[in-house]
Amino acid sequence: MWLKDESCYGSGGWGGNKVRELEWLLPEARRRGARTVLSVGGLGTNWGLAELSGGSRTARCAVLDVAA
Repeated sequence: MWLKDESCYGSGGWGGNKVRELEWLLPEARRRGARTVLSVGGLGTNWGLAELSGGSRTARCAVLDVAA
């Protein structure tokens, strides 16, 4: 049996599916030598906050384009 405690992820209040997706996407971006990680989302996007947090540690620049 494999259990995963997601309570330790993201001090910004996100977790679950967003963090699981980023666990695969951000290391792949690093492996490919990405210098910029770009995400697009709506106003108040939790995905965008999680991506900025993880992306800033993965690449030189993390960008979030917010559509109001």
